[in-house]
Amino acid sequence: EEAKHLQHCRLANGNHQLEGMCLVEKDSASRLANNAMLLLAMTEYAETTGGFDSSFDTMKKVANYIEASFVSDQKNDKLFVQKIIYQNGEVKLDHEFSENDGESQTAFALARFVNFLEKKRGFRYRSEWKEIAHKAVEFLVTKQMESYANSTRDFVPDPWLLHGISQIYKMHLHTASMTKYADEAVSFTTKYQIQTKPSDGKQRVDLYGSFLHDASGTASAELSNGLCSLFPVVSRDQRQVLQESLLPSAKFQLQFQFRPEMALYMKDPQRILGGMYEAHDSLDMSNYDSSQNMMSFLCIANVMGGELNN
Repeated sequence: EEAKHLQHCRLANGNHQLEGMCLVEKDSASRLANNAMLLLAMTEYAETTGGFDSSFDTMKKVANYIEASFVSDQKNDKLFVQKIIYQNGEVKLDHEFSENDGESQTAFALARFVNFLEKKRGFRYRSEWKEIAHKAVEFLVTKQMESYANSTRDFVPDPWLLHGISQIYKMHLHTASMTKYADEAVSFTTKYQIQTKPSDGKQRVDLYGSFLHDASGTASAELSNGLCSLFPVVSRDQRQVLQESLLPSAKFQLQFQFRPEMALYMKDPQRILGGMYEAHDSLDMSNYDSSQNMMSFLCIANVMGGELNN
C-alpha cells in the first residue's frame, strides 16, 4: 500500500544482531501484525505460484524481524513487542501497544512459513523460528483458557490461534492444552451457531448460519476459516460436527456478496461486483472482508470434497 514501505530493520535479540526487513508506515512505526500478514501472504503466494527463490531472502528477513520482536515476558502476558518506532536514526520499542489478534496472527504466520520451508529442499531456516512459533501458540492457548476459566464470559475461539494450532499439529509438536482448545472450539459451534432456520417468525431468518447472532459476514468468515483448519487435528466425530457447522456458515456469508442486482445501484458496479461487504448493517467493503470470505469458501469446498478428511 502507498502508506507503507518495506525497509531494512536491524534489531537485537539477546546477543544476536538480526538483519531484518519490516513494513514502516507514515508515522515511522512498524506494527508486528502487519509484518506477520506480509510474511503469510508471501508464503501463500510462493506456494501457489512456485515463485519462491527470488523472494526467499525478503521472507527470511521479515521472519528475522519477527524473531527479534519476540520477548516472551510472561509476567506481563507479553510475547512480542508489537510496535517499533524508527525516528531520526533511533529505534524505540513501544511495549504498551497491543492489537487484539497481533500475537496469534504472528504465531500462525511464522508456523506457516516454517512448515512451508520444511517441504522445500536446499533452504535452511533458523531453528528459533520453529521454537518461537511453538512457544507462542502454547502460551496463547494456555493464557486464553485460563482467562475464560477465571471469568463468566463464554468461550469464543480465536480464529488465528486455531490456524496456529493446525500448523503446530503438522510439526508433530501439539500439546494436550492445544487439543483441549480445539475440542472447545468444536463445542462452540453447537452452542453458539444458529444451525436451524427459524420458522416461528420471531427470529431473523437472515441470521441462519451466523455465530453468536452476529450480523457480520466477515466475523463468521474468520471463525469458519479457523474452524475449518482444525479438520486434520480433531477426531472423525468432531469433523462431522464441523461439517454441520461450516455449510450453514457458508450460506450465511454468501448473503454479503455484491451480485449484479445489488452492484447495479452502486457508484462503480464493475469494480465491486463479486466483492464481499462487511455486515447486514454495513456495506463497507475492504480487501480483508473479501479475502477472509474467499479463504473460508476455499477451505469449506476442500472439506466437502474430502481433501481434508483423510
